[in-house]
Amino acid sequence: MIKILHVIDCMQNLGGAQEILVELVKRLPSESFSQQIIRLHGQNSYAKRLPKSDYPSMSLAPGKYHLFTMVCRLYRHLKQHRYDIVHLHLQVSSVVGTLLARLCGAPNVIVTIYASKGQSPWWVFQAFALLSPFVDVFVGLTEHQLSGLVEHSYAQRFLKPSSIRMIPVGIDPPQLDRASSTSTIRQELGISEDVPLVLNVARFRYRKGQAYLLRAMAEVVKAVPKTRCLIVGHGPEQKPLQQLTRELHLEHSVDFLIARNDIDNLLSGCDLLVNSSLFEAMGVIDYQAMAHAKAIVSFNAGSVSEVVVDGETGALVPVRDIHALATAIASLLKNPNLRSRYGKAGRQRFEASFLLDDKIKDYEELYKALNHDATHAGVRHHSC
Repeated sequence: MIKILHVIDCMQNLGGAQEILVELVKRLPSESFSQQIIRLHGQNSYAKRLPKSDYPSMSLAPGKYHLFTMVCRLYRHLKQHRYDIVHLHLQVSSVVGTLLARLCGAPNVIVTIYASKGQSPWWVFQAFALLSPFVDVFVGLTEHQLSGLVEHSYAQRFLKPSSIRMIPVGIDPPQLDRASSTSTIRQELGISEDVPLVLNVARFRYRKGQAYLLRAMAEVVKAVPKTRCLIVGHGPEQKPLQQLTRELHLEHSVDFLIARNDIDNLLSGCDLLVNSSLFEAMGVIDYQAMAHAKAIVSFNAGSVSEVVVDGETGALVPVRDIHALATAIASLLKNPNLRSRYGKAGRQRFEASFLLDDKIKDYEELYKALNHDATHAGVRHHSC
C-alpha cells in the first residue's frame, strides 16, 4: 500500500486544479493507494463528491487565512504521519509543502504546475526553480506550463529528464447521442433549434477576455442576425460585463448564466464554443468541448494551440483581435458542414490523447515508479 498525501491551497473554488485532484483521488485503486487531502485553508466545496468517510480530508485553517498557522499545522501533521509520496497542488502548497516534506523526511515529493508563463505572478516560476533541487518530479499539464520551469537557468542545473513529466488533462467521454438528445438548455431559455448558439465558459475576470467576446458579438449578430451567446461563469467582472452588453445593445443576443454546474448540458445544446481567454494555462473547457464534438474558436493564448489544432478542430485567432474573432465565429456559424468536421476531428483527437482513464494510469505508474525507486535506493522516513 502506497500512502499519498495531497496538499492543495484550497478546495473552496471550483477550478481545474480541484477537478483534477478530485478525479485522481476517486479513481486511483484503493487496494494499492491510501490517500488523504489537506487543504491549507477554506471549506470543501467538493464534500459531496469526496465524502470524508471514503476520502479523508482536512483544512489547516477552515476560517481566516493565516500562513503561520497553516505552516505549523502542516509541519505537525507531516511529523506525526509517514507518507510515501507528498503530492503538492497550486503555488502556496508547492512552496510550503516541498520544504516541510523534505524537512520531515518524505521520500518523494511531486509538484504539479498549474501556473503559466505570462499569466502567473512573477515569483511563481522563480519559486519553482529554487525548489527544483528538492522536488523529485514536476508534473505539467501542458508543454507551455513546463517551459516556464525548464527554461529557467537555475532550474536547469538540477533538472533531469526524469524530473519532468507531462500528464495532460483527462476527462470522461460523454455519450454523444445521449448527451445531445437530453440537453435542456435551449428549452430552458426559450431558444429554438434553428438559432445559432455560441457558448463561453470562464470566470468573469479581465484575463478571461469576455469583454473582447462581447465586442466581437456586436459584429457577429450583424453577419448572423439570430445568433445567441451564452456567457457562463461568476466573478468580479460580472457587473461591468453586463453593463458593456447594454452599451453594445446586445441584451437580446447575450445571456449571462451564473455559476452553472451543468457544463455537459450546456455544451450539448450549443453549436460552437468560444474561448476568449487572453492568457490560458490549461483551458479545461476546450477539452470538454472536443469531447462533445464541438468546434472551437479561440484566441491563440498560452497553451491553447497544444489542444486546439487550427484548421482541424477549430480556429485560432490573434489575442485581442476582435474582428478576427468575430469573423471566425460568423464563418463557422454560417458553415455547419465545416463546424461538424471540426467537431468530429476534435472528438477523435480527444479520444486519442485526453481520456481520463489513461491519465489516471499515468499517475498510477508515476507513483509506483517513485515508490519503487525510493524503496530500492534505501530511502527511509526520518524524524523532523
